[in-house]
Amino acid sequence: VGLYRKPVAEPEHSMSILQLFATRIAGEIERGRNEEKLRRQSRLERIIADLSSEFIRIPATELDGAIDRTLGIIGRLAGADRSYIFRCHEDDPDTADNTHEWCRDGIEPFKDQLQNLSFKDELAWFGERIRQGENFFIPNVAALPPAAKAFRELLESQDILSLVCVPLVVEDRLLGFLGFDFVRNASEWPSEHTALLKIIGEIITNAQERTRRETEIRESNLRMQLALEGAELGMYDWNILTGELTHDRRWATMLGYSPDEIGRDIASWETMIHPDDLPRVKKILAAHLDNRISAYESEHRLKTGSGEWLWVLDKGKIVERRDNGQPVRMTGTHMDITARKEA
Repeated sequence: VGLYRKPVAEPEHSMSILQLFATRIAGEIERGRNEEKLRRQSRLERIIADLSSEFIRIPATELDGAIDRTLGIIGRLAGADRSYIFRCHEDDPDTADNTHEWCRDGIEPFKDQLQNLSFKDELAWFGERIRQGENFFIPNVAALPPAAKAFRELLESQDILSLVCVPLVVEDRLLGFLGFDFVRNASEWPSEHTALLKIIGEIITNAQERTRRETEIRESNLRMQLALEGAELGMYDWNILTGELTHDRRWATMLGYSPDEIGRDIASWETMIHPDDLPRVKKILAAHLDNRISAYESEHRLKTGSGEWLWVLDKGKIVERRDNGQPVRMTGTHMDITARKEA
């Protein structure tokens, strides 16, 4: 434009050339923006594919580190200055903690200050929207309505100009949210990118829920094992379809065996039962398998490693059946009742 010399005799024609030139420049700029949006969307899609495979198999001990790395990758790609995850308290869904945070170089972190954040009272405007489970983008924090005054002041205290929030929801239950702050420059965030961020949030949330359930199962198994040991009970698990029978250590040592010395099938267990007791045991077990009695319970003798006979109270129950009623799996316990029988 600076090199263009305006003809004196044709001002109207000159203006049309300038307008055409400006239009072409604007078109090139817009085309460049669209291409960058497409490139960014393509990178997001590739990241989603990589995260899906990584988070499915990641162990619980490495999950937090993987989430931190993911926040950095997505934050840089989104052009954000800060990315983070808030998790709601299980006993109070209206309160959340900042559990993970990534900040671009030179951006102040706020994770430690953002604990026990309540969506009630002052932050009710934000809480109402996040509980709806919908993605929302705030292009201009300063333009928030008066009802969002407390929320706006919180954002401005962190120098946030724009904000993207993606709720983390599992089975219609709000677990928290994934957020991106723009501090140095306001953002023009396309809606299709927010939809991809929601998928990333779901991947992270599902991984967190899976590791939480695994932890609960481990703790539950540990408590059960301690309870069994305290009650001097041995535990077994029988796959009825394959005939495989597994025992815990207490079940084997009660009879004077090591776990490796016990056969891992139902036929081996039957050979350990006293011949006089075997017909009665089979009859009770068959009645439970046929669902004629609600549980299996039998007092009988088992041969020990030294060749002696040990009286046990054997209790079990079908824990899995097919739709047609066929038993699939049974678990139970053994208790040494020899002393009682001798008395």
